[in-house]
Amino acid sequence: MEIEFDPAKDRRNRKKHGLSLGFAAELDWDAMLMEADGSQHYGEERWFGIAPNEDKLYAVAFTVLEDEIMRIINVRRATNSEVRRYETQGRK
Repeated sequence: MEIEFDPAKDRRNRKKHGLSLGFAAELDWDAMLMEADGSQHYGEERWFGIAPNEDKLYAVAFTVLEDEIMRIINVRRATNSEVRRYETQGRK
């Protein structure tokens, strides 16, 4: 799996959430709770996931491009309600 992102969006994400979009590559994608966002932006389906990295959970918005390339739109710490949702799905 390859990760890509827009450098301008990365700067905005760093400023707002303190994380580079490249951090998404460090998440445990195999343990991710993932669901379709349900919205269409620029003609592409977007996805939302909650995944661990070490002992914390992170939320990531992304789209899947051809050849399993993930274009990261946003990454941030998971909210308390997202943590509860992740844990109620049997993941810890």
